[in-house]
Amino acid sequence: MEPITGMEFVWVPTGAFQMGNGPWAGEGKKNEQPVHEVFIDGFWIARYPVTQAIWKQVMANSLWLKVRGSNPSWFKMGGQYPVEQLSWHDAQDFCQKLNSMNKGRYHFRLPTEAEWEYAARSGGKPEKYPGDKAVDQVAWYSANSGMTTQPVGELAPNGIGAYDMSGNVYEWCADFYHEDAYRQHEYNNPCHLHETPRRVIRGGSWCNFPVELRCTYRASVNADFKGNYLGLRLVMTPVSRKRNR
Repeated sequence: MEPITGMEFVWVPTGAFQMGNGPWAGEGKKNEQPVHEVFIDGFWIARYPVTQAIWKQVMANSLWLKVRGSNPSWFKMGGQYPVEQLSWHDAQDFCQKLNSMNKGRYHFRLPTEAEWEYAARSGGKPEKYPGDKAVDQVAWYSANSGMTTQPVGELAPNGIGAYDMSGNVYEWCADFYHEDAYRQHEYNNPCHLHETPRRVIRGGSWCNFPVELRCTYRASVNADFKGNYLGLRLVMTPVSRKRNR
């Protein structure tokens, strides 16, 4: 548990997995190929997407607050709803502020695309949806959301105890987006850093269809884009292993 905000994290153990759209995932897109093995060092990932309450707590008394107000979200329905309408740069500001509040004891950042998929698939298991459950059990999406976000953690978790990894809000990743990134991945802890205008987003949202909620589904938007279906989830790594994502 992060000591300032009480944000909960779950451990994702070290391991290798087959990243991409394999036979377990059903219909897929070209950008989810080829399936390739990658190795991921263990890390802590937030149990839930960042909520509006935590966002306001971290960003209080900051320049960001003075410019944009305490809560950027379109759906202002309570503190346990995910924060949204955040650009990739806003997500980076949040990470930097939380790191500063913790005085360097912990390092918080966005997950890489490989880490995100590895965590969503319960540590790299062959799962179409998180926890290998039916989509309605784990995701708020176009058929059950009422076309709005929902409080985090109300549906079933996946196999590592993480909630809302499909549906509710898309989540920013560290990687620059490229359709053929999988052909360029390194084996150990890959992250696509060849600059393009777009950044990877994962998980689908309250307004998406089931095909877009699959653990292997890849999407992207410009780094300065803000949408009411787009939030974030954090990773924590030991300070000795922090990366400049």
